Amino acid sequence: MKKYRLKYAYWGWKEFWAVILPKGDALAKLKEALHRISGSNDVVLLNSGRAAIRVALQVFKKKEPNKKIVLVPSYVCWAVVEAITDEGLTPHYVDVDNNLNMSLERLNTQDMSNVLAVIAVHNYGFPIDIEAICSLALEKQIFVIDDAAAIQGLSHNGRILGSFGDYGVYSFAQSKTLVSGRSGSGGALLINNTNLNSECLTITDDLPTSKNGFLSAVHFAYSYIFEKYTKNFAYYLWRIFGEGKWQNLPVAKMTSVNAAILLSQMQKLSTIVEGKKKAVELYEKILTEYPEIEHVQDIKDKYLIKLMVNLPTGVTPMDAMELLKEEGVQTRRPYGLSWADENISCEYGAKMAASMIELPLFADMTEEDMRNILDRFIKVIKQK
Repeated sequence: MKKYRLKYAYWGWKEFWAVILPKGDALAKLKEALHRISGSNDVVLLNSGRAAIRVALQVFKKKEPNKKIVLVPSYVCWAVVEAITDEGLTPHYVDVDNNLNMSLERLNTQDMSNVLAVIAVHNYGFPIDIEAICSLALEKQIFVIDDAAAIQGLSHNGRILGSFGDYGVYSFAQSKTLVSGRSGSGGALLINNTNLNSECLTITDDLPTSKNGFLSAVHFAYSYIFEKYTKNFAYYLWRIFGEGKWQNLPVAKMTSVNAAILLSQMQKLSTIVEGKKKAVELYEKILTEYPEIEHVQDIKDKYLIKLMVNLPTGVTPMDAMELLKEEGVQTRRPYGLSWADENISCEYGAKMAASMIELPLFADMTEEDMRNILDRFIKVIKQK
């Protein structure tokens, strides 16, 4: 039985060579390359997307010290929420729409009097209506972070995502479009508002360089790229020796190792994007033959980093993960909900977090691969 694993990155020998012998000018070349593809006024290379959000929030706090609320979608990566709370601010959750992005209808009903900023996340690569958010933010005089963490080089209405709002954010951790290692291995802050340039550089110029570049790359290769061979050994090894070191990483500059890896990745950017688009297009075609399976987001003509599908009533993400593992299909649960114990009205986000799961999606998938995965998914949900 052929087994199907999730694709965490498109690494080849050049990336591994970059880990061993990074070029001394890698940071400068990467900054130039990201500046070129993003169209932003300036680019700051940091150790994570989370760090980029924190720097942006630090600038916003200096500008508006009395405002304490940051708007985020109800369904969002935990790292976004952690960045907000680490800066002493309060996340306020706006429920999501059918594409898992912040609902513009719900956003328009928010009390903006104490709102500092809104973080516009393009969940799993699906573009939110960022122009509408920027327009509302301008009217209400709040800051905007264009969170294009997972989708470097993707455009919306002819403009690169990440280049909207006051700042944009890229992340280069596992499962993103460009990957330099695991969490804490790389991110970028895109400066879009020239009026906020000097404040940002005042903060970032004196930051230390991350100490985890080489280690994060090695750990990523061992635990993700070679997971087929290392399996549980990597998990237990890291639990014993290293997991805690990755929590609450300080804000720092990117290392030359991670920059060198990303330069190799950028040579593949168009190939990765086009390959993923073709895979999504093929999934869309084949899914018409599987009426029992519903994809969550509108996948027509889209680039997505993950394919999320609905689970039938009575089947939990954990149930599906375990049963699909027995069938040789690796999956992942949805994001957890950091606000789940609070009295917050975010019904759709809560519903989706409890009733969907990720299926393998990678650039070189064949029709046979997809049919095998979908057939096994059908088998699993019928068991329940």
